[in-house]
This record gives sequence, structure tokens and C-alpha cells, in this order.
Amino acid sequence: KEMVSTQFDIYNKHGVKGDKGLMFRTEILKKYPFPVFEGEKFTTEAVVYNRICQKYKMLYVNEKIEIKEYQEDGLTAKYNNLLLRNPKGQALYHNEINLQTLTFKQKILNNAVYYKFCKVAGYRFSKIYKECYNKMGLIISLPVGMYMYWKAKKDL
Repeated sequence: KEMVSTQFDIYNKHGVKGDKGLMFRTEILKKYPFPVFEGEKFTTEAVVYNRICQKYKMLYVNEKIEIKEYQEDGLTAKYNNLLLRNPKGQALYHNEINLQTLTFKQKILNNAVYYKFCKVAGYRFSKIYKECYNKMGLIISLPVGMYMYWKAKKDL
């Protein structure tokens, strides 16, 4: 069955799970370069996908278009550690998720994670608050975000 939707909605509203193969028109992909942060080597591709989906919808088909083999020591196995070593890109991703339609629970969790990565990046609260797209969600989520940051410091 085919479905026209956005990358965010496919996972968050339609409940699709797992890794998916994606293809883009080159001229569209070139309009949305990956953000670059000094001292960081990784930004989740979801930042680019979500930006594309603000203007374009995607066609999803339930067909195999690629076969993958995951390595025991590959990107997926070390993903959380990778994100903690590249917190600015991850903070950007979670801040931009605030531009999506979220449930109350999603807003709280998302802003808690946004706060965690901002703190890991060394951002002061004034910067975190000023740049946040959902200031009320950030304030409400602070206790959870502080706890997440405290736990994340152990893994740094």
C-alpha cells in the first residue's frame, strides 16, 4: 500500500517502526544541506528530512528497496554515544521537532531531551531558552531534562 506523508508523521502519527530506505530527487536534496557545527562530526539525517518535509511530502511504499547488514560495532550499536559526542546537532534536531504537531507527552519528552543535549553542548540557560521554539514546553520539562542531563554526564 502506498502512503503520502512526511517523515515525521510516518513514525510519530502512523506508528511505522524501523529503518527505512529513502530516495530523494537530487535537486531537492541539494536545497537542504546538513548543518555543520564546529567540533562535531555527526548530525542526524532526520534534521534534513524534517526540513524537506516542511515543503514536500514523500511517497512511501511497502516494498523492499535495499538489504542491509548491521555491524556489531557499527553506527547503530554506538548511536547514543555518538549523539552525546555531537550534542549541538542533536539539540538542533530536538528544537526543530518543536515545529511539529506534538502531543503534550511528546512535547515534554522532546524538550527534556533538547535541554539535555544543550547542556552537554555547554550552552548556558539563556541561550537554550532564547533559541527554543517551545519555551513553555521547555520550562515544564526542566526537571526531567535536568535528570536526563545528570544521567548523560555519567556516559561522557
